Formats: sequence, C-alpha cells, structure tokens
Amino acid sequence: NTNGLTTVKSKYITYLPIDSSGITGHWEGETLTRPFSFDITNVAGIYVISGTLMIDISMVGDSMIVQDIVIAGLVKSDGTIDATLSKQWEGFTLQGTLDGIFLNSGSAEGSCGLTITHKDLPTISLGATWMAERQE
Repeated sequence: NTNGLTTVKSKYITYLPIDSSGITGHWEGETLTRPFSFDITNVAGIYVISGTLMIDISMVGDSMIVQDIVIAGLVKSDGTIDATLSKQWEGFTLQGTLDGIFLNSGSAEGSCGLTITHKDLPTISLGATWMAERQE
C-alpha cells in the first residue's frame, strides 16, 4: 500500500462434478486384448458399476481365457472408479481391482490388477491398462 493504492489477490477454485448424462449407461471396453462390458447406474445419487470382464492369461503358461469375471463397485463424484474384480472356478480364485477415471465426454481409462491363486499352483499376478466408451 503505497501512495494510497491497494492490491487485491483472488483465487478461484473450480469443481467439476461428473455429469450423470455423460456417465450413466452401457459401456464397452477392452483390456488384455479382450473386450468387456459394464453398466453404470445412478442409484439415489450414487453411481454403481456392474459388469463382466474376460482376460487371456495364456501369456503366463497354459492357454487359458477366464470369462465372466464380476466387476462391482462405485464411481465417485469426481469420476474416479473404485471397483473390485472376482471369480471362483474349479479350485481357482481370482481377485483384483479396477481403477481409473470416467470423463463427461463418454470415455474412460485406467488400470486393473489381478491375482489368481490355486492350492496346487504358484500365484499369478497380472496388471494391465483398460479403456472404454459409453454406448449411445
């Protein structure tokens, strides 16, 4: 404050919540060279994700494609996803996570991590990226 002049500083914070019209609906994606699909619904203000995933784990040994892996979780208000992956079959247990972000433009991307166990075999751990688009 010199010669009667005053300086004012302003800081603007912009918060962009996800738009339900841009995120709810049926989605088609791909990971580990396999397609997968899921739906996002808005239940009482909470975005719920549900669907199935198919992966090819032939790269770790025997030829094996695991189908119908359950995707279940939530999409947070900032568009980030917090979901789990799970399946049990013939003595195998698969568990994992699906992380990423959904954009109002109708696209999404992220990563997934999987651990497959069987009492007679070594544990298999995999990681991959995924991407998806909302279908009209």
